[in-house]
Amino acid sequence: MKAVAIFVIFCAIHSAIGTGGGGGSGNINCQTGKAQCCNSVQQHNSPLAILTALLGGINLNQLIGVVGIQCLPVGVIGASGTVCASQAACCTGNSFDGLIVLGCSPVAIGG
Repeated sequence: MKAVAIFVIFCAIHSAIGTGGGGGSGNINCQTGKAQCCNSVQQHNSPLAILTALLGGINLNQLIGVVGIQCLPVGVIGASGTVCASQAACCTGNSFDGLIVLGCSPVAIGG
């Protein structure tokens, strides 16, 4: 029950803050790191990143640079494995079950 309440609160705050940019649909090509499709890409000290880390039990000292919020590897997204309708990113750091992924760079994707 507590997990459901935390999830509902997180979703409400995430909707109120916004996603920090949209990606559109298309292919993701990463020169370094792994292609991720994230709901948001934020600075590590943004309210959304801090709240997500706290709700996920992630040590705030681990957050540096730009982080992806609620990410899935591109291969999980669709049948073709390359389509992302949210914010595409190339991420080189640790992933905390996709809740937060470290070392991300947002990328523009083309159709």
